[in-house]
Amino acid sequence: MGGQGHGGHGWEFARARRLAADAVVSAVGYRSELPAPTLHRGVPSPAVTFVLTLDEPVVTGSTADEAAGPDAFATHVVVGGLHTRPVYLAQPRVQTGLQLAVRPLAARGLFGVSLAELRRSRWMGATCSDPMSSRCVNG
Repeated sequence: MGGQGHGGHGWEFARARRLAADAVVSAVGYRSELPAPTLHRGVPSPAVTFVLTLDEPVVTGSTADEAAGPDAFATHVVVGGLHTRPVYLAQPRVQTGLQLAVRPLAARGLFGVSLAELRRSRWMGATCSDPMSSRCVNG
């Protein structure tokens, strides 16, 4: 488990063992309890990041102002990564979820679409390979 700050504030982590080594680099369950909401800057990574929140949605934007404003995108399922610029996340005071770091060559097998298609789409909790899904928004 991760560190607890003073007054019960901080982060807790639980790492999974015995992963599918050819597909998943790491799997981490997390819970944060912070004194106040904050802004997180997600930097580029060599893995595809899959996040499933168990309470509040993940709220993102391509700039800090967008993540904190009316144009922010909110969802309980996020698939991202392999980007060249940071992404900004408006992080709530309390947050619980699961995050996987997925090997790029395993992404198609796990998500049903290529990385190029994931990059062109906003994935909103459905398999974007289903062309009739109203949850897959091209953009």
